[in-house]
Order: sequence, then C-alpha cells, then structure tokens
Amino acid sequence: MNQREYFGENRITYLKNIFESENPKKTFLVTGNKSYNDSGAKQAIEHLLDSYSLTHFQISTSHLELNDILKGLSFFDDDCGLVAAVGGGSIIDAAKSINIFSAQDGEPIEYLSKDKIIDKKGLPLVAIPTTAGSGSEATHFAVVYVNGIKYSLAHDFLLPNYSIIDPKFVRSMPKNVAANSGIDAFCQAIESYWSINSTEGSRLYSKRAIELILENFVGSVNNPSLSSRKAMVRASNLAGKAINIAKTTACHALSYNFTSQFNIPHGQAVALTISPMLEYNAGVTSLDYNDKRGSSYVVSSIRDLCFMFGVSSPEEASNIINCIINNVGLETDVTKLGIDIEEIRNIIDSVNQERLNNNPRKFKNKDTLEKLFIS
Repeated sequence: MNQREYFGENRITYLKNIFESENPKKTFLVTGNKSYNDSGAKQAIEHLLDSYSLTHFQISTSHLELNDILKGLSFFDDDCGLVAAVGGGSIIDAAKSINIFSAQDGEPIEYLSKDKIIDKKGLPLVAIPTTAGSGSEATHFAVVYVNGIKYSLAHDFLLPNYSIIDPKFVRSMPKNVAANSGIDAFCQAIESYWSINSTEGSRLYSKRAIELILENFVGSVNNPSLSSRKAMVRASNLAGKAINIAKTTACHALSYNFTSQFNIPHGQAVALTISPMLEYNAGVTSLDYNDKRGSSYVVSSIRDLCFMFGVSSPEEASNIINCIINNVGLETDVTKLGIDIEEIRNIIDSVNQERLNNNPRKFKNKDTLEKLFIS
C-alpha cells in the first residue's frame, strides 16, 4: 500500500484536505493526554476540524498494552469513517491496532498470537507524530504487550494511508523524551543497516538517517532548535522506512523485556546493547554468519558504518556511539539502572526470537548474549 506523506513546517494544514477528501461521518481520534496539548497539536488540529464529528480516545502509556486496545475498541463505532493518530510510537501503534482489529471477525489476541490471519482492511488512517524516534508513521508494524510479553503485529494493512510530519509538534518535546526517542531512531537506523533483510533501498534510508542523527541528535536534546528537531523528525521517519523493509535485530530483541519488566524507556533499553553488538557483529566468521550474502558482506556492512562515523575500526565506532548515548543523559551500563546479572539472564531466557534471528551474526549460546551486558 502506498502512503501519502506531508513533511515540513505547517504541513498540518493538509489535514483539512484529507478530511475533505475522505469526508468521514465521524473520525476516531487517538492521542496521548499531556503530549497532545503540550506539543501544540491539540490547538492546531481542533481548529482545523471544528466542523467534524470526533470520537476522542486518549492513552497514557509508554508501552501499549492489550487492555488499551480493548478499551479503544469499546469506543469505536460503525459511524467512524477515518482514524487519526496524534502522538508518539505507542499512540500511533494503538491507532493502527484498534483500526485493524475493528475490521476483523476474531478477537485481538487471536491475531497477536497468530492463531488467525488479518484478512480485512481497516479504515483510512492518518498518523501525525509528536516525537522524533519511533518512525511508526512509516511502518506496517505495531507493538502490543500482553501480560508483560511483547507481540508484534505486522501486515501491509497497518501502514497509515497518510502521514503528516510537522516539525513544530516535536519542538516542545521534553529532554528525556527527545533522548529516548532519538536513540531509538539511531538504533533502528544502525540495526536496519546490518539486518539480514536489508536491501539497497533500506540502506539508503538507514544511511541518511544516521547522517542526520550524528549531526543533530545531541544538540536537539541539550540545546534544541527548530532546525535540529526538524532534522531529527526527518531522521526518525527515514529510520522507520528502513525498518519497514529490513526490520530491527538483536538490540531490539533484547530490549523489550527491560521495558515490560523494569519500566525502562524503550530507547534506553535498546541503547544498552547497540555498541557491544556492533563490535560483536564485526567479529563474524564463515562459521557463524547469519546473512545469506555471507560473512564478507556482514564485515563490509560494519565497515560502512565505521566510515559513516568517520572512523576506521568497530571499537572506535562503538566509542562514538557510547559518547552520544552518555551525552544525551542515557546509560550504557545496565547495572546503573539497578538490574543485576540474574535479572539479565532471565531477560535473555525470554528474548524475542523473531528479531534476534534478523541479526547478521549467530549467537552460539546464552553466554554470548550475556557478555554483551558485561563491560
């Protein structure tokens, strides 16, 4: 499915055009609570849509739970002709999920557990991000947690029909949100570059995202300007387009239980292993490569990443990544987050295999994964 994208300052005005084109009897609007107002989106959107009927569903969560979806579905009715999502990744994922589940015959858990297959389209969906990180407006995925376990919903029908990326909505992001969302985009861009599913097209998206992040991320967190925030929301969108093709890998696979079990923000959780994973993947051999293009291709990918960072070795690239993480106020040492080795082992025992299997180098055993967390 093709998506119509509007990017740039004041592009939110195109929302009116979308509504005139779709002419919905009623719109199901999904937003956050505080972020919807603080970002300036509420004032801009409600001014544009004051003549349209809306059902407004608000979510306050950093990671989406099945109960949030079920609650949203209880507000969804047959008069809805359009869905709009305004917020960060969890908000957009919620709108995607509610929209697609409203069109199916079975229960949401049946599709999350893959007991049933999505076979019906939802309504047209407009995604309007207010963070610069998840890239959810550009993907056909949604992440939903059920009893602390992460489920991935994936289908072409989930890709929003429209995305409006207006930098003014990310300008007021709090520092911690800018740091966590930005590092998520950085990790998405890096992981999608070395993913076994990468293509020439996805790598172009990854490369451009990495370039923008290296130039703008630290400044956008510590001394934000409209130009740096605009660059980061573009980088986030590009990283989203990259993972939409290539998917994420081991760093994301290991991150989910840190979020669900210890309430660690997703970006921080992913950041814990991105540097050691780069060095680990650089050590790939003919005996443990996982990419059908071969070990030399994986080595070349890591060499490309080093070149993007302006260095010649994986160790130097790893140091640069760690400096960036620390400079935006995040941690690289899991023990400083109050997590001990036994808890790490429990997380490894329940790692998300789907994303882990996208990594270009295989993992010999659980000890190999454990070493990623030990300095």
